[in-house]
Amino acid sequence: MIRLFCAAALFLMAVLAGAQGQAALLAAEIQSVEQKLGNASLSAAERKGALLAMARLFELSGNIEGAAKAWAEAARAAGADYAALLRSAYCLTALGEFEAADASALAALRGNRDLEASARCLHGYIEALRTGNTAPLRELLGDAACRERYPGIYYGLWRIAGDADARAALLRDFPQSPEALIARDTVNPAPTAFWLLLGAQAVAGAAPAPAAPVQNSPIDGEEATPVGGPLLLQTGLFSREENAKAASERLRSSGFTPLITRRGVNGREYWAVGVAPGQDYNATLLRLKDRGFDAFPVF
Repeated sequence: MIRLFCAAALFLMAVLAGAQGQAALLAAEIQSVEQKLGNASLSAAERKGALLAMARLFELSGNIEGAAKAWAEAARAAGADYAALLRSAYCLTALGEFEAADASALAALRGNRDLEASARCLHGYIEALRTGNTAPLRELLGDAACRERYPGIYYGLWRIAGDADARAALLRDFPQSPEALIARDTVNPAPTAFWLLLGAQAVAGAAPAPAAPVQNSPIDGEEATPVGGPLLLQTGLFSREENAKAASERLRSSGFTPLITRRGVNGREYWAVGVAPGQDYNATLLRLKDRGFDAFPVF
């Protein structure tokens, strides 16, 4: 199938912040998880956790095809995981594999009705991208269950269909949303190949990228790390401390206990923001996602 991943027009694919240094760190994280997956003694639950981590890292690296496969494999591991299956569908949409994406989304919806809003929104994007029919996407604007996705829907209607009214509504009703900031050219999009589909939570200067610390000093929050698990579920990486503190407050207002960790990367100082993984970091990742925060584990 022809891939219609409209990077410039819709998904605004960006180069990973920090260029060579960040790319090297990300590659190291991927290699670490790959080594873990090569361990034949992993339990089913541990393998699933590693696959989920790999899927997120592939997304960040721009390897969306690899992410789609990892999400799909994780969905089948240690019991059906319909949220992971839906995430795989989003990846397939970003690749232009619309038929497969729709099928996966439908299967996820049948397995878990709580995913209905996300599945319907994805279907709307698929229809708009595949046929130019924006009606399914517009219909969601009248559904209160999809309200948290309104900024992305307005943005999509503007970028896909050139709808100036949708852009005006985005700037008027959601002026502080990442989509509005990007529409005003205030910031660049997060380095996620399909951030629009998933809901933008980070922008340039707040890009979630793994960073191996030269020094790793908790500044804010309480850290509770299970032995062998990730050190942090990272939601953002900032070059300015005040931006990290603002992101920390957003986490706190959503019911999380945030962590700010100072990191040295290639001679520069950064502040990583996230939360402690808890005893079940996959459950914590899902809680973050439910509240609109994309995160990934840093081991």
